Amino acid sequence: KYIIYIPILFIITSFRDLLFNLLQALNLFRKLAVIQTASAALRLAMIFVFLFLHKLNLQSLIFIEMSSSILALILQIFTTPMKALIDFRQNISSYVRIIKFCTPLYMNNLLTFSYDRVSIFIVGAYLTPISVAYFDIAGRIPDAMKRVFGSFTIVFFPNMAKLFSIGDKRSAELLLNKSLVVFSNVLMLLVLLSFIFSREIVGIMFSARYLDSSLGFSLLIFNFYLRALSDIMGCSLVSAGLASVPVQAGAMSSVISIA
Repeated sequence: KYIIYIPILFIITSFRDLLFNLLQALNLFRKLAVIQTASAALRLAMIFVFLFLHKLNLQSLIFIEMSSSILALILQIFTTPMKALIDFRQNISSYVRIIKFCTPLYMNNLLTFSYDRVSIFIVGAYLTPISVAYFDIAGRIPDAMKRVFGSFTIVFFPNMAKLFSIGDKRSAELLLNKSLVVFSNVLMLLVLLSFIFSREIVGIMFSARYLDSSLGFSLLIFNFYLRALSDIMGCSLVSAGLASVPVQAGAMSSVISIA
C-alpha cells in the first residue's frame, strides 16, 4: 500500500539533490547549510510530534520524509538565482557531452552502492542475526564520520574543479596534497585511538552488550580512513575531467570485496 509513495519520493529527492549540487557549484555553502539544517530540524520536530501523539509508524515516517524534502526544495527554489542560470539556447552537443561525462559517474555510484551493501547481505545470509547486529553497531560511528567528511568534499570538489577549469594545475596540486596530508594525519590518529580504546568507546556509546563488535569497529574506522583519502583523490580526478578512472577503481574494489 506504500508503493505510490516511492515514485513521489524519488522525484522530490531527485530535484532536491539536483538543486543542492547547484548551490554547491555556485559556492553558496551558507545557504546550503541553512536549508539542510532547516530540513533536518523539521524532520526531527515532526518525529517528536508523532511520537508524542503515539502515531509514529511507517506511513508517518514517509510523510515526514516527504515534508522535509519538500521544504528543502521550496527553500532552494527561492534561494537559487534561476533567471541567471536558465538558458534554453544550449545546443544538443552540450547535453551529449554532459551525458557522456556523467555516465561513468553513474556506474561508479552503482558500484559504490553494491560495494557498501554486499557485506551486509553476506553477513545476513551466512551468519546469525546477532552477527548482523554486531556489524551494524560496529559501523555506526564510521558511517557518521562519512557524513561529516561529506561536508569537506562539498566544498573541496567545486573549488578543485574551478582550479582545473582556469588551468591553474599548480594550485590544484597543492590543494590536493595539503588535503591528503591533513586528513591522513588527523584520521590516522583517530584510527590509533579506535584500536587502543575500542572496547571503551563501544561500551560507552552502545553499552557492554556490544563489546564483541569492538574489533570490527576499529577495522571499519581504518576502512573509513582509506575511503576518505580515496574520495579526495577521486574528486580530484573527476575535477580534472577523468571521470572514467574512479569507476575503474570502483570496479576493482567491488570484485575484490565480493571475492
